[in-house]
Amino acid sequence: GTASSWNSEASERAGVPESWAAGLRTIAEHESSFNPSAANLGASGGNLAKTPLGLMQMLPSTFAAHTQPGGNILDPVDNLTAAIDYIKDRYCDPTSTPGLRALARGEHYRGY
Repeated sequence: GTASSWNSEASERAGVPESWAAGLRTIAEHESSFNPSAANLGASGGNLAKTPLGLMQMLPSTFAAHTQPGGNILDPVDNLTAAIDYIKDRYCDPTSTPGLRALARGEHYRGY
């Protein structure tokens, strides 16, 4: 699959409009460089330094709370679907996440 097909499938699964696609793509690009098996790239050590957190770099506890039954954190569509659910609950939509708000102000991306 590609980032676009993962995005489309996850958006459909999570019931969000296609208008979310660009924001989700930007988040995935900054979080993992579109690598579905990415480990915690931004960690300064600690327990998660080598833990695979997937496409959207979700903490295992956050993924577990937002994934659909049988979800796999390393499956890009499962990871995106859980991230969409989390973003809906916490921020309403991708444009309200800290990273996209920072980019809109011309600042460096911030994790969500």
